[in-house]
Amino acid sequence: MLKSKRKYFLLNYIFVFELVLLFLNDHYFKWEFSNWLTGKLSDFVGLLIFPFFLTFFFPKSILRNVLFTGLFFVFWKSPFSQGVIDIYNSIAFIKITRIIDYSDLVALSILPLSYCFLRRIPISEPFHINNINIHPLIILFPAIIVFMATSPPYWHRFMYSEGNLKFYKTSVKVKMSQEDILNRMETLQVRVAIDSTFHHENTEILNFYRVDELVINEDTINDLKFSMVSFKKDKTKIFLNAMNISEDIKEENVKNELRKYYRRLLKKYIRGKIK
Repeated sequence: MLKSKRKYFLLNYIFVFELVLLFLNDHYFKWEFSNWLTGKLSDFVGLLIFPFFLTFFFPKSILRNVLFTGLFFVFWKSPFSQGVIDIYNSIAFIKITRIIDYSDLVALSILPLSYCFLRRIPISEPFHINNINIHPLIILFPAIIVFMATSPPYWHRFMYSEGNLKFYKTSVKVKMSQEDILNRMETLQVRVAIDSTFHHENTEILNFYRVDELVINEDTINDLKFSMVSFKKDKTKIFLNAMNISEDIKEENVKNELRKYYRRLLKKYIRGKIK
């Protein structure tokens, strides 16, 4: 491939447009329009254009670049990447984060489209940015920052917890104010304490709550952590964040089964007792 063609893996309308979309979604759309679309959009866009980024450096390895992107994404979305993230964040200026959500793997379906674009870009002039004279490095460095400075979804701010059995994206909508919910729990003799308080940059104050012990039928739940956010008048979303289990369980499949069981138990309790 001619060296003059290599630059078009970055200097093309697809890469530039999708890079801007990735930036806007991570740092604006996720916070203003918190929904399934904004939650998955960054994964689809990132998987579409990251092979472009790799192919700029390795222009003869298009298929390998696409396959590497897919394999790295699977690794990134698994618990095995946490050690790498922790080491990197301990020394890096730009911190990175990710949410383990296996439904994100649906974004892998965009990779064949990325491969098709990459095969066409060097020979398809309509894709090329030729009307302005810029060096590809002007696109390269912002791209590195955008890929690294990702932002977790809007709901992630409500899910902080140090519990050893985390629920991940588990919430229940209740047609009550936060004050009414706390009063109802007091009536049920559930002792609720403020675990921590988070002050958001927009002066929002968010309380994280802890219930040391909650007995539901024959099950005892220890150190239940939850938070609440009001999204309409007298309507609240309760985020079930985590609890502690006494056993030191290493097997992830056992934890998943426990997570499913306690999710169902707590949701049923809230809908039956709190509402």
